[in-house]
Amino acid sequence: MAVFMSCDTRHIYPRSLLVADSLAECNVDSALALLDTIADSAHSMSLQDSMYYALLRVKARDKAYQPNDTTDGILSIVSYYEHGGDRRLLPTAYYYAASAYRDMNKPAAALRYLYNAIDVAEEYGDVKIMSLCHAQIANLLYMNRLYEEAMNGFRVSFKIDSARHDVRGMAFGLRDIANCYRGLKDEKNALHYMKMAHVAAEKSGDKNLFTYVNTQMARLYYQIGDYETAEKYINVAISSNDSTDRSAQLSIASAIYMATGREDRAFRFDQVLARIGNVYGREAAHERLSKHYSRLGMIDSAIYHLNLHKRIIDSLHNEIETDNAAEIKANVELRYKANEQLERKLANTYVLIAACMVVVALVIVMLYVKSKRTPKNTFDMSKMPREGDGPENVVNNEVPIDEFRQSLDTSSVVMKIKHIVNDKTSGSSSTTSRLTHSDWVELDEMVNEAYPGFKQKLLDKTRISELEYRVCLLIKVNVPPADIARLTYKDSSTISNIRRRLYRKYFGEDGKGESWDSFIHAL
Repeated sequence: MAVFMSCDTRHIYPRSLLVADSLAECNVDSALALLDTIADSAHSMSLQDSMYYALLRVKARDKAYQPNDTTDGILSIVSYYEHGGDRRLLPTAYYYAASAYRDMNKPAAALRYLYNAIDVAEEYGDVKIMSLCHAQIANLLYMNRLYEEAMNGFRVSFKIDSARHDVRGMAFGLRDIANCYRGLKDEKNALHYMKMAHVAAEKSGDKNLFTYVNTQMARLYYQIGDYETAEKYINVAISSNDSTDRSAQLSIASAIYMATGREDRAFRFDQVLARIGNVYGREAAHERLSKHYSRLGMIDSAIYHLNLHKRIIDSLHNEIETDNAAEIKANVELRYKANEQLERKLANTYVLIAACMVVVALVIVMLYVKSKRTPKNTFDMSKMPREGDGPENVVNNEVPIDEFRQSLDTSSVVMKIKHIVNDKTSGSSSTTSRLTHSDWVELDEMVNEAYPGFKQKLLDKTRISELEYRVCLLIKVNVPPADIARLTYKDSSTISNIRRRLYRKYFGEDGKGESWDSFIHAL
């Protein structure tokens, strides 16, 4: 037992950091206060502990809804965990890097980090971070009004949280699904799921979440036209001390009072909303205040609020990237398509393996029967190798391997790869600047002819994805990692992660990407 315990090399973090991590999940104010008290001592901590402390600060700030205006801090943390440190924390670092890009309205970059987080989290079975990532991907789709696509992601997140019996996560998931139905103008289903979210939020004991769901219930009933019920829920939300969603509460309350003819009360709420609301709340408040003053004949005040309303609208248009929705949808569809192709390929592989096992079994039986019938002092002269043909230079006793390797180097697909790598001016949309499906198939066949058993040796030890296998093919034909990233449309950091991940899958221990390259060249 002592020997086994001595083999555990996991780093043990200070108790104060572990407590802060737990508090960030349920009481972020206490987590921030604790992190502030140990800020001075963080400078004297070991590198692993100080980086964990830095990651916790990012996490706590995100939980406290403090928006990011830069990625410098989190990207340095990501770089540390990519090239060393506790790899178990890498998915968390990726997740908060995605959050930073989300806050800065760069959804395409956020998606890349979220998918990276999911890939690494799958290695360690970290279902919690996987649930958060799927929810954030869906949220990016939802914010760009891609409601049907967003609903699929929210359902995946809800399924993971249900399996974990995470009632709080389930409440968020149900709320998000309801909001997708609301975006699709399906009030019936939206109300059904929001009621389920209301029950789950109350059961979770999270007062902030319960307040938020009450606000959303009020919004739904207002849209349906049931103002009495809507007012009941918004009064419950406003009566709480929670201020994280105060802007939405004031905006909904004002709309309800306007719809029920109580303009004076709506006017008071809009005055408050114009001061403390978020950018969307202030924009709506200034518009309503402009109309209110116009009805009263107070033209100067009306023009003042109308100008503020237009100024906010202009700033929002400047911040929004017009191609966000199309880019996000394309990235998500590409990811789903890749997953579907991988699943189909795995299914076909399993069928092929089963068929091969049957064939091998029949061959073994036939050879066994033949060996029983053939005298031991006889042998087949046709199986003798020809002079000069050793076991490493003969394929099917017909074509020398050296000829296959020479034809590989001069093949059309390898020449195309060299052309793409050397031509830095080609656009990514050009058919000559990317490898087609047929090119990948040809490269696969050529490599396995030149290096018999290359693919089978990889698959015998572990399961690899289509992207991982393509990286191996490119390594085999001597393509540098930077150019592999270009040919596969991935970041260089992603290719480095794939090479290290393959080494770990195959040998069961951490290793450098260069070590995996050497192994591939030796196959």
